[in-house]
Amino acid sequence: MKITVIGGTGMIGSRVAREAAGRHHEVTATSRSRGSVEGASSVLALDTNDTSAVVEAINRSDATVLTNRQLTLIGKLSKRSRMGSSGQCFRRRR
Repeated sequence: MKITVIGGTGMIGSRVAREAAGRHHEVTATSRSRGSVEGASSVLALDTNDTSAVVEAINRSDATVLTNRQLTLIGKLSKRSRMGSSGQCFRRRR
């Protein structure tokens, strides 16, 4: 499964990325900078204020895990979801 971890270089995100990679998933970690993430197949610099860039990152994966605190963006992406805490997981509808 292709998993994108938004906030993948942080304390929670790096652990999520490592665990997912350990379960043989293809992991893309995103962060404001392109720091290294153990287990991630790729690391992507991502500005979470850029809605189109976030949508593109989400659409390239089968699942997305949000671990950063800038989750007000989610209201722009999905009117049906209200997010208030970090570490939430979404599956893209096919």
